[in-house]
Amino acid sequence: MNSKENISFIKSYVDFAALNGYNALLVYLENVVRTEDTLYFSKETTYSQDEIKEIVAYAESKRIEVIPAFENLG
Repeated sequence: MNSKENISFIKSYVDFAALNGYNALLVYLENVVRTEDTLYFSKETTYSQDEIKEIVAYAESKRIEVIPAFENLG
């Protein structure tokens, strides 16, 4: 079973990045975002759209750009 990092851990990592002079955070998101089309994804292993927005807003408040990464096969 895959797991996801909780929101408070991600925020603490954003804090760490900001304190250490980073300005971007690459987030690998393949199969971990629930949408209206992927409601069958487990809530324990995925993030809702609102959770993603919360992460991005928090990072922006710390002047950290969130860069989403997805594997993209042809």
